Amino acid sequence: MPFVTNMKKIISASALLIMGVAVSNGANYYFSQGVQGEASYNRNWSDLNNWSTVEVSTSTSDVGNVWNTNVATETVTGVGTNIYLGYGSAKLGTTVPALGTRYLNLDVKDIVISSLQFQDRSNVADHVKGEDLTFETANGSGTIVTKSRNYGASYVSNNIILNTTSAGAISYKISNTTTQDLIFNGDFSINGTMNSGSWEPLTVYCQSSTGTSARGNVIFNGAMNFNRCLVVEKSGTNPNITSKVYLQGTGNNTMTLKVRNNAIAVLNKDADYLAAGAYEIYAGGVVEVMSSTQVSSANNIKSVGVFSSSDTVSGTMLMHGNNVSVGTITISAASSVAANAGITQLFKFDFGTEMMGNGRELSFSKLTVDASGKLDLSTSGLLIVNYDELNDKIFTTNTADSAADYADLIFFEGFGEKGVDYDVLASRGENNYWYYTITSVPEPATLAAIFGALAMAFAVVHRRK
Repeated sequence: MPFVTNMKKIISASALLIMGVAVSNGANYYFSQGVQGEASYNRNWSDLNNWSTVEVSTSTSDVGNVWNTNVATETVTGVGTNIYLGYGSAKLGTTVPALGTRYLNLDVKDIVISSLQFQDRSNVADHVKGEDLTFETANGSGTIVTKSRNYGASYVSNNIILNTTSAGAISYKISNTTTQDLIFNGDFSINGTMNSGSWEPLTVYCQSSTGTSARGNVIFNGAMNFNRCLVVEKSGTNPNITSKVYLQGTGNNTMTLKVRNNAIAVLNKDADYLAAGAYEIYAGGVVEVMSSTQVSSANNIKSVGVFSSSDTVSGTMLMHGNNVSVGTITISAASSVAANAGITQLFKFDFGTEMMGNGRELSFSKLTVDASGKLDLSTSGLLIVNYDELNDKIFTTNTADSAADYADLIFFEGFGEKGVDYDVLASRGENNYWYYTITSVPEPATLAAIFGALAMAFAVVHRRK
């Protein structure tokens, strides 16, 4: 899996061309070509020693705005212009550099733009870095970072601030439509009071623009320092789109992670850092837990529903053999489900095939299932997959007597039909917690033999009396 944290591992494919850059408050941006990640505040547009004449174009059809190479810096006031990173391989002339041999860096000094677009095709790596990078539009919406047609990974190492010039909420998007990774190494935050008023301030799409496949991931190595939701989605139903969104690196993420439309989010933060403040997993969504420190008992998880009787699984948490301890688990019917529909909805917890025999654990403080009539309470609840009945443990930290009833809401895959082949037994255990285990349901013939033996024993006792 591409857990990319070392910036020296970049393998990319792009040359760098800037089109229509707008910066505010007199801030500057600079280029350098050379060592990947090289500081370039001492470089400027007129430093052609680091540019070949083939690569520098002043054609308005190629550039959008003609580069002014007669001044030390190219400073433009105002807000709302895009930065385009990319040009076709023809700009490199007849000699295309080998992968990993040429790097182009864009340093920014506290600039404000409306979007950043990676659209490269050649073998030169791109890396945006420097001071804060603020994305700002008049209406607080739109796609702020797009990666398309790029044959290598693209890096953004700035801290990113989301803002809008209006008083409304923020609803921005990040999109990767390529086979390569889009990697953010800085922190994300929201400016001002919009932090609490924006319900879905950032949505990340992994999708295909051509209808074939997209396998590039979006990787966040910093902290998500905002309230409300980070939404992870996959565009369309193409099964070849195997892209994932990774939450890793240092810094606690405070937002709610919302995963929907068959998207996959991977929790891989460094030890002692939490991947999210809470979770909402929609029908088809998957959250992969890569270590036991990713989720805490303070994190609530909500599974939001299937849409018809033909579907049953509303979302999946893939534990990869790790212990998972969460707060309240809520299984909620989709708003589109008719009242009293009585459909089955199962929230899947997959222990995984890793670490079997080592006593893996799933614990929660509370389990609730929508009781409005939309769901069939006799068939809806938690679906436990890859469960080792001899070693794994499932329990609640709720010590109330009523928590024994959670056994009615827990189902196991691979053990047959509940109530026919197996049942779930609730019993007190360590710390007076309720533990839920599988118990076999005797065959009718076995029951008949048991009752027959009891009847004979009773008859013998009665005859002796």
